[in-house]
Amino acid sequence: MANAKDSCVPAKRPRLDCVIHCSPNDETESKLISPQNIDSWKTLLRAAEIRNHTPILELAKTLSEGEIKDVKYHRTCRSIFTMKKDLDRLMATQNTNEKSDGESFDKTCTSKRKQGQGSTSNVYNNECMFCQKTKYVPGQKTREPLVKCSEFRADAKIRQAAKDKKDFRMISLASRDLIAAEAQYHRSCYRLYTKSTEPGVAGKNDNTGGSMMQDPYESALDTAYQELFQFIRNDVFGDPRVLRMTDLSRRLVESMKALGFEHIKESTKKHMRRRLENEFSGTLHFVSDDFKLLVYPNNLSRCDLVKANQDLEKELHTLKTLLSKDVVAKAALLLRDDIKKQDVAQAWPPLVTEDDQSRDIIPESVIKFLCCLLTGAFNYAEVSQKVERLVTSFGYDMVYAVSQGKVKTPKHITLPFSVKSLTGNVELVQLLNRLGHSISYTQMEEISTALCLQKLSKTDGDVTLPSNLRDQVFTTLAWDNIDRLEETMSGGGTSHRVNGIAVQPKVTEPPEVEPLPSVPKTKRRSVDVPQPTLPTYNVGQREGPEHCLSIDLKDDDITHIARLKNMVWMVARLLQQKEQSVSSWTGFNIKSRCDIPVIRDNICYLPTINAPATQMSTVFEILRQSLAIKDQLQLKKIVCVFDQALYAKATEVLWKHKETFKPIIIRMGSFHTTCTLLAIIGKRFQDAGLRDLAIESGVITEGSVSGVMDGRSYNRAVRFHKLVYEALLRLAWSGFLSWMQHNHNEDVTDLEEATETIDTLSKDVSQQALQGVLQSTPNTRTMSLFDNYVTTLRSGNSCLTQYWLSYIDLVEILLGLLRAAREGDWLLHLVSICQLIPWCFAYDRVNYARYLSYYYAQMSQLQDQHPDVYAEFMRGHFSVQLGDRNPFGRIPVDQTIEETVNKDTQTAGGTKGFSLNQSALSKYYLTAEHRSFYLKQLRDMTSGAKSAKFCHKDLQATRIRRDESDVKSLVDLMENNWINPISTEEHDLVSLSTGNVAPPDIARDISEAHQMGEDAYLSFRRNRLEQDPPEEKFHDKLTKLKLKTFSNVGTKKMSARGETKEVILQADRNLFRHIILIAESRQLRIKDVLTHPLGPLPWSLANADGTLRKTNKAALARELENRAAPAEDIPTPSTCLIDGMSILQKINGNNITFSGLANTTMATVLKEGANSHRIDVVFDVYRDQSIKNAERCKRGSSTALQYKTITGGHQVKQWRKFLSSSTNKSSLIKFLVEQWKQPSFREKLGDKSLYATCEDACYRFTKDEWVEVAELQCSQEEADTRLLLHALHAAESGSEAVVITAEDTDVMIISLTFAKQIPCKVFQKCGTKNRTRFIDIDKLADALGAGVCKALVGLHSFTGCDTVSAFSGRGKLGAFKLMSKNEEYQNAFQQLGESWTVSPDGDLFKKLERFTCQMYVSSTPVADVNEMRHHLFIAKKGNVESSELPPCRDCLHLHVQRANYQACVWRRCLQNDPEVPSPVDAGWKLDEDDNISITWLQTPPAPAAVLELLTCSCSRSCALPSCTCLANGLNCTDMCKLKDCSNRKDEETEEDPEVELTSSDTDED
Repeated sequence: MANAKDSCVPAKRPRLDCVIHCSPNDETESKLISPQNIDSWKTLLRAAEIRNHTPILELAKTLSEGEIKDVKYHRTCRSIFTMKKDLDRLMATQNTNEKSDGESFDKTCTSKRKQGQGSTSNVYNNECMFCQKTKYVPGQKTREPLVKCSEFRADAKIRQAAKDKKDFRMISLASRDLIAAEAQYHRSCYRLYTKSTEPGVAGKNDNTGGSMMQDPYESALDTAYQELFQFIRNDVFGDPRVLRMTDLSRRLVESMKALGFEHIKESTKKHMRRRLENEFSGTLHFVSDDFKLLVYPNNLSRCDLVKANQDLEKELHTLKTLLSKDVVAKAALLLRDDIKKQDVAQAWPPLVTEDDQSRDIIPESVIKFLCCLLTGAFNYAEVSQKVERLVTSFGYDMVYAVSQGKVKTPKHITLPFSVKSLTGNVELVQLLNRLGHSISYTQMEEISTALCLQKLSKTDGDVTLPSNLRDQVFTTLAWDNIDRLEETMSGGGTSHRVNGIAVQPKVTEPPEVEPLPSVPKTKRRSVDVPQPTLPTYNVGQREGPEHCLSIDLKDDDITHIARLKNMVWMVARLLQQKEQSVSSWTGFNIKSRCDIPVIRDNICYLPTINAPATQMSTVFEILRQSLAIKDQLQLKKIVCVFDQALYAKATEVLWKHKETFKPIIIRMGSFHTTCTLLAIIGKRFQDAGLRDLAIESGVITEGSVSGVMDGRSYNRAVRFHKLVYEALLRLAWSGFLSWMQHNHNEDVTDLEEATETIDTLSKDVSQQALQGVLQSTPNTRTMSLFDNYVTTLRSGNSCLTQYWLSYIDLVEILLGLLRAAREGDWLLHLVSICQLIPWCFAYDRVNYARYLSYYYAQMSQLQDQHPDVYAEFMRGHFSVQLGDRNPFGRIPVDQTIEETVNKDTQTAGGTKGFSLNQSALSKYYLTAEHRSFYLKQLRDMTSGAKSAKFCHKDLQATRIRRDESDVKSLVDLMENNWINPISTEEHDLVSLSTGNVAPPDIARDISEAHQMGEDAYLSFRRNRLEQDPPEEKFHDKLTKLKLKTFSNVGTKKMSARGETKEVILQADRNLFRHIILIAESRQLRIKDVLTHPLGPLPWSLANADGTLRKTNKAALARELENRAAPAEDIPTPSTCLIDGMSILQKINGNNITFSGLANTTMATVLKEGANSHRIDVVFDVYRDQSIKNAERCKRGSSTALQYKTITGGHQVKQWRKFLSSSTNKSSLIKFLVEQWKQPSFREKLGDKSLYATCEDACYRFTKDEWVEVAELQCSQEEADTRLLLHALHAAESGSEAVVITAEDTDVMIISLTFAKQIPCKVFQKCGTKNRTRFIDIDKLADALGAGVCKALVGLHSFTGCDTVSAFSGRGKLGAFKLMSKNEEYQNAFQQLGESWTVSPDGDLFKKLERFTCQMYVSSTPVADVNEMRHHLFIAKKGNVESSELPPCRDCLHLHVQRANYQACVWRRCLQNDPEVPSPVDAGWKLDEDDNISITWLQTPPAPAAVLELLTCSCSRSCALPSCTCLANGLNCTDMCKLKDCSNRKDEETEEDPEVELTSSDTDED
């Protein structure tokens, strides 16, 4: 038994009151307690026995059986005294003390007998017999309790499991009666240990059922593990010792090899420790030692370890004493002498070649020494790759240091060149040199100069070629412009150059090595390279191509296999979606081409051309140098690849000099073509819901989505379209399964067989397995039926489905271009280009439409005109293999130049800082091949053995999980929250996210886009390429189709009818001047003309887009607030009234789930009403027909996201756009109220009561219940008015004060009007978080006076609010001051809103008309607004904008009607169910969509004589005398019938800008 001094309890001064005082705190004042029952006393007594606590043990001796001693102690002292963790540690310490083993055993038995345990035989320790340690419940901080073995069944099961596992420790424990020995264990440990013996668990020899058969590899692995377990139990436990984990791993690998498996999966080694822990539980221990794992059994005692360690210490000491200082010095001199004896002759400049044996210059003695130093072993034949790498590196350093830099090792040459290339940091190179790891920066520059001079002296022609280019090998050249802006003192530092690369397939035969010319060794660091001046190129007459026919390939035959692979991939991922193991499109194709040999192509940098690519002389020089390179390489033909801009100029030169450049074949780069396709997809679909789909699904962030839609962010765009493509196919497959059951029930068997075959493939994707699936008859039949189903969808009545099937078509073109380049499939490339051309015509990509048509015609005839080049392309040599571990990794040639030379020059180690220095620039490009080679050699030197596995991001488990998550998010969004585009239930063409229906003209353009593009393409081919002579010249202007998309939804025009025709009036501010000029030309009276609004809208009340003019409402609120001091104290009890929607508008809901929003909103509401006993949250009601439609349209409701359902777990990505929809807000309010009804939310209220409105109903929430409040049921639409109804209810319910939390001018105006009708104090909370103030509404109303307060509602609606427009340039303050000074105007505004109609001939309207005139000119006696318009026009001599004039009388009356209607609604705010008539004919109307819209005018916008001359109806050309515009000396406008005529003002037009790609926009797929 341990002494008291050994206890972990801190020693404290003995106390008379607490028998076990051990708390570190002062517990003098704490209450003393006693044991409450026998179990409590036994726990205390057991702790005293373990701790050998004499006071309690002495007291226990005097007690009889079952008696409890009346002892006193503090609660904290008892908790510390009986802490199980400390007691267990003391017990463990006692058991390992050999001197007291017998005494401990006796006292343990005595303790157990004292605790009333009946058995007098030995029992097992109070611990789990399996894990032998304390275990916690997963995810909790509580210990898992121990249970006793109390059933014979459990005893037998444990015995059987121990025998099956050959677990000798458990066999020895189970040799006794476990029930009698009171064995204890955790339930989880018991289940885990006996799992393999439970009935129904298939064993390794269970062959019943084909689906349950075990994989051969797994079966062999089980056998190997059993052998390993047997070795551990018999050998390791039999002879306890420490082993390395690698020893056990090696034994397992040998067992697997003996069973016929040479290659071991990575997961086998990775999960080995877990397997051992599961088998041996706590009996086998693992210790990490310098990243090495050691294993030892639990029967290895501490004494054995101490003895073994002592023996090793003695042996080490003996070895150290044998080594004297003389021996160390002799070893150093020996190594130095061996290094000095190395006869290393180095040429100048020193070269590092692939044939170099890296260790040749390191003496054997140095290698042995370093191996022994690093490993401590004398056997250096078998060392790890890491040790071998370190030996080589240290050996190089020793050779370089001992030779004082005379011997320049491969490391010391490649390292500084690589560091400079990667970082451009000269200081880093110098630091490495000073530490002895590299040559100096000066020497590096000298070597670079020598290499450059060596190459120049070897050059025969006028183009200096890289030395690794092979003669008579098919070569492709790529040229691209590169611009760099240098930081110069003058600011004019832009360099314009053309970079070039040469690509050749790898040749296995060794090249004939020519001796390099000798270069004298100098200190020279620069080189003078003559810079030729490009001669001016004479463009002359622009010529077109010779007539050429396009050969149409059979699309289906070529694309069938590609589409079949795509479908197999999609189904494979769909079948594994629960635990996704199939990678995305690129990764799947990599694995399915695992048998394809990968040979890296040879890529060489060409000398740069220092001239801008936009000049024709530069393009001519590019072609001339290409021709020279062809001759130097002894080739008959050479291929050049350009982007579209260079291709267009190159074709002009080729067509003009046909014979000169006949051996050159030019191609358009498919990388830039793919970017154009991405832009076309974005243009067609982005506003149909694609943009919102990208953001709301979380695939693309809002800041990056524009780059995806226009094709600039290449990687993100390609990945996003692959994900959407897969999501749509999953939706289509779901519909296909239902279609099969209803229409092809007899083929369901084929479907099941095909699914099973693909499921087998998905578990182990390989080329052989994929071929088996593709050749499977059930699979072929199933995919054919799926094509039939898609054809049925295309011919169905759902325009939406047809539209999104065209998205699938476009993405399949995209995937075809990618697959063609990656697999080297030339025919698939041509078919994809041919499919793309009509879309280029349809969406006005005129440059690509023009030149892709010629490119396809030329390439389709390549087999006849250039059969040798065609043969190379068919071998895949039209794309480039950059890496050596990706069989699906070929990329387009123009992308290769972006990823190589363009990327290198743009990085820190590129040409930054000297791009304007021509000599330095030439030196950079001439030595580029050496820098690239040095970097490759350094990487090879520092890398280990290359893995046979493929290397790609898409194959990583994290990427696979992310892709699957994104696809599921896309599917869920379309299927459950928005509109399923593949569902045939939706017939109209609508936006997925907003639900907006495309008008007929836009729907027609969308549905017929491909056919119109196809017609335009065929017309272009026929008229400009195939006819001889052509009907139209190749370079003649192409007419843009200008097809509308969903981006054009929402643009409206207004019409006005003249005497003989209907004129379309566009909201153009120049229209007013145009009409005035026409009126003057017709000699009309300006006064009569000005009685019309002179436009489709009254410019003084409306904006050009038809929305309401706005004014600063807050200015009026500030003016009113200044009339009374803010309140200092708020009476209690008080009620807090909150505008619910204003709370939601303030919350940043991005990336928060709807459940999270419910919590956040509740927290905000409770914070606002922290000082009130009652909180009312009042929400707006959103109705389909409302006078607030115009304001909601302005806030983006027409483009808002539309959710069918709101689920708690969905995460919002575009919160503001979500709130733009009235439907969304209504659904959200219902969701919030339903959430708040839950007990978890109501508990947060405490002693407060919460009132919340939802549509017409109102609910009261307390922590105990929620009920509907009948007296607050209300049909009012606006929260502004409903707040006052709740204020009245709160006052009548006993509140002394009401605090309205809504910083809104409308609420202040309404509150001032009705403050005296609410029987309590009313306050309005406003200000900022740091400067909150409370406006005393009652005090402010007294200051203003009853007459002004009653008139404020009318004035506020008349001068502009959310539903009524303001007057342009006329604010509220001037109107308020004007009204305040005139009692007649006060009476007029008091009457406004008393009745629902205002007569144009009534006294009220005349007063308001006079008030309007004085708003413009305060001292005017004019009381007629039409006359006022004329006065102002004359006063400013006609130099006036229409918006600066008051509205005409007709428009003003409509404005007064709208203001009166709104004032009527406000004046009935204290009524639960006010009778509100329809706003139609009260200044509003129903539009064609049955929505409430504003009636701006009822009279013609201008006199009929003016409307007749406003536009001309010329159909062919505008000419005198028929053109009315020319006859009146006016320019034609967009309202005229003819869109292109000579009478229009010249407007500059621009082509769509070409895609600019940054270095980060490279293909990662």
